[in-house]
Amino acid sequence: NWTGRERYEGYRQAMIGRGLEIDPDYVLDMHWNEDEAFSGMLRLLTLPEPPTALFCCNYNMSVGAIRMIKEQGLSIPGDISLVSFDDVPLFRLHEAGITAVAQPISKIAETIANLVSLRLSHRGSALTSHTTVLDCDIILRGSTRRLMTPEDVARHGRR
Repeated sequence: NWTGRERYEGYRQAMIGRGLEIDPDYVLDMHWNEDEAFSGMLRLLTLPEPPTALFCCNYNMSVGAIRMIKEQGLSIPGDISLVSFDDVPLFRLHEAGITAVAQPISKIAETIANLVSLRLSHRGSALTSHTTVLDCDIILRGSTRRLMTPEDVARHGRR
């Protein structure tokens, strides 16, 4: 859907902006579903080179991924960094806290109410279609670790 394509495009632009290639083995469409993300995370963890960081496009997929990470005895951010789109109170309760992109829920509700009111007041007249883009915030918590340099890897023996 449109939302998924837009979030993927943000990921793609971030990767390209840092000179990184997108490996299709690391991109999964989990249909916004917790159980699909749970099994998809296992697929990622069993790759010859499992990811060291994960971006989930919504809360449900983040929960599924976290369940699998925990089931495999791995830690966030020790073994894998995690960022979620959608911030929920539960993310503050995770031991490290989950870094999340927070949507402006009250602004979304206000925008929808204004659009509905406008359409109702112009009943029968043609209204032009338009797009409204609202900015999101990133809530930084402890679920990510810094990128290790080759020197760090040599010193600590891990990526």
